[in-house]
Amino acid sequence: WIEKSSLSAVVIFPSSASLHSETPTAYQPFVDAIVRSGRACLVPLSPGTFSRQGTVHGMSASEQREVLIEMSQDLSRSIDYLESRVDIDASRLAFWGYSLGSRFSPVFDAVDDRFAANVMVAGGLYQGGEFFTIRPSLPEYDPFHFAPRSYTPAIMINGRHDFLRPVDTHQVPLLQLLGAPDEDKKHVLFDSGHAPPQIGVIRETLSWLDLYLGPVEKIRN
Repeated sequence: WIEKSSLSAVVIFPSSASLHSETPTAYQPFVDAIVRSGRACLVPLSPGTFSRQGTVHGMSASEQREVLIEMSQDLSRSIDYLESRVDIDASRLAFWGYSLGSRFSPVFDAVDDRFAANVMVAGGLYQGGEFFTIRPSLPEYDPFHFAPRSYTPAIMINGRHDFLRPVDTHQVPLLQLLGAPDEDKKHVLFDSGHAPPQIGVIRETLSWLDLYLGPVEKIRN
């Protein structure tokens, strides 16, 4: 016989590539690594992403705000779904964001506090006014204002030579702004550009999940 306990789970929020791609196949290596480690994964199809694509370029500030509100609402509904499943331990959920997902993670985490761990890959403060530029036009959806209210233990995994979000001006300030205690924050730098090496991201992700979600319980035969 096999005895299985409820699984911890990781909710994945992708980069801006999801605004142009029909499927989340680019994240398959990360999903595979997390699942093979013994945890569940959920990739919400947020408004504007993958099969729900829309045009975010050229949107007004208020339209961008509405899109982000819809993304946040869908993320919360995804967590509601996980809580409804008997095979998922909803007390052990993690957020995993890449670039765009990482950039907005302080917003999502401050609005919905059900995450026990936060993994921010290629993240940092904004660089403009649209989804792809430097700072949002409206303060009510600027992650800068949400970061101090984001208390979840967070690891930032970045490239040392990231030209989109440089270390000193974008990465470190965001880490300092996050509301989690200093002992629950970590910054890992790789000698890369905007995208850290896949193997390194996977290694640091699994270590952080083990630390804050607890080690994966083995299946007993």
